[in-house]
Amino acid sequence: MGNRDAFVFAQVTLAPLAVGCDQPEPKCAAAHGNFAATFTLVSGAGACAELTSGVLNIQSYNDSKSDSDPVLDPDKPTLAIQTQETTDVLWSGRPVDADGRPFAFGAFDDPDPDDEGFCTVRSLSRAVLRADATEAMPEMMIDECTTQPAQPAQPAIDISYRWTNVRVVMTPAAIGTRLEADLEYTVGDCTAEYRVAAVWPVVECGSPVEGGEEPADAGMSDPPPGGDEDGGADGDEDAGAEPAPADSGCPVVEEEPPPPELEADDEICETQGAIPDVDVRCDPAILMCVLDD
Repeated sequence: MGNRDAFVFAQVTLAPLAVGCDQPEPKCAAAHGNFAATFTLVSGAGACAELTSGVLNIQSYNDSKSDSDPVLDPDKPTLAIQTQETTDVLWSGRPVDADGRPFAFGAFDDPDPDDEGFCTVRSLSRAVLRADATEAMPEMMIDECTTQPAQPAQPAIDISYRWTNVRVVMTPAAIGTRLEADLEYTVGDCTAEYRVAAVWPVVECGSPVEGGEEPADAGMSDPPPGGDEDGGADGDEDAGAEPAPADSGCPVVEEEPPPPELEADDEICETQGAIPDVDVRCDPAILMCVLDD
């Protein structure tokens, strides 16, 4: 049997199996992890009306079948959203108000996508982050080898996020990797409304600025040659030599070079393959590929 005959035979043999092996439609869910988001101001002014772009930490879960049955129910999908701004505060170790809930949480309206390929969460719980102001802290010696740098004073935090009309795209080309939503963002007494669009995964798109400053020791892997075999200049064997660190017994910590200056590069977003079938651009504020509305 030739290759062509074998291929035709396989098609004929497998065709009946394909009819009875249709894959089930995916249930509502969202990709897990960080989404790059843009915020379009709808109404508001002041400190609360300054959002332009950022990162959303998103997770989707399934509730258990019942209080007595812990097995997860695919027909009870839920969604959680937390901003990277909130995550940064929590990871810093700064004490926050224990009564606040830093993430928004809600159940999908339906376990299955609608006819247009969307999964909707009409309303999520309000995410609240509050923290008291902190005083400036001077430099402190932890032990003979460790110094804690000075800490500037931090203002109080009083912010909240109210997410509504969250729509997650559930199509063969984007299984939970894109979403849109309405956001009511409050800072103290200031409230603004936004339209939000977000995409997963996060793709960084910063390129080094042409002609930007390089670290002082860039390209110098070896010390400059001296005038004698010891590395000193002629007539002065100590010229150019750095003083040796004191023999304190503490490990020597090398200072890290400053990171290169970066600028937005749309070409990276145009050529990347991680976000298919959608137009993206490089956002200059977060240097990540975002949906190009």
